[in-house]
Amino acid sequence: MTNAETGVYHVVSGTGQLSVGDAEFEVAPGSAFFVRGEVEHRFHSLTSDLDAVVVFKRLPPVPSDPEVVAFAIEDMVAARNSEENVITPLFDTSTMSLGMYMLPKGGSDDILTHDFDEFKIVVNGGGRFDLGSGGFEAGPGSIVFIEDRVPHQFRRISDDIDLLVIWGR
Repeated sequence: MTNAETGVYHVVSGTGQLSVGDAEFEVAPGSAFFVRGEVEHRFHSLTSDLDAVVVFKRLPPVPSDPEVVAFAIEDMVAARNSEENVITPLFDTSTMSLGMYMLPKGGSDDILTHDFDEFKIVVNGGGRFDLGSGGFEAGPGSIVFIEDRVPHQFRRISDDIDLLVIWGR
């Protein structure tokens, strides 16, 4: 499969392989993959249905952007700390950035605003997510799109929460 748009895949369920050129990557729940637009890739050898969240960036990639970057969930949450919030940048490209934001059980974060749009995908855990004048209880698989300058925060965190965060440039 090829797609003219650069994308980040977050695997919710299913296992198998991702082929990108001569490279092979293990696909498992929680894993994430950045694939530059127009790079041929395919998921195969699936042991069950594959469910994934895909976020595409419509701006064209530049030649210095990597073709593919893969992250196993174990590596993505390796910096988790039971005492404090942790932000782990995973990588940056010309059009988007990817990182993990981890908050411990019973914690919360400050009310945040940014000068960029972002997606937050709950990988593990749960809590109350406030967005603008509303909010909802978030758990594994919850996805939220946050427009630039909209106040937001997690609070009443019921379990350590791991968030995959994708933001634009």
